[in-house]
Amino acid sequence: MDRVFEFLHTTNDALIDRGVELPLSGQATTTPDPRAEARLAAQRQIIGAEAVERMYTSAADDDAQPAMRLRISAGPSATIRSPAARHTS
Repeated sequence: MDRVFEFLHTTNDALIDRGVELPLSGQATTTPDPRAEARLAAQRQIIGAEAVERMYTSAADDDAQPAMRLRISAGPSATIRSPAARHTS
């Protein structure tokens, strides 16, 4: 972590030396809402709308990100099948 802070401070110093006003303005091109909608659409396509609805409705009230749990537990390159598909193989 110290290396990261050192890098950030060095970078900021170099920018200031070149006349760049800090902090820089935000560069985001999207907001969390469209990303959440896109994630939900992708989940529905991959594992099925009914499975996704069950996942969200059965999640605990304090579990705001069942989607993240799904991605993390399966791994980034895993093929995720619906529960029904798992029982037929």
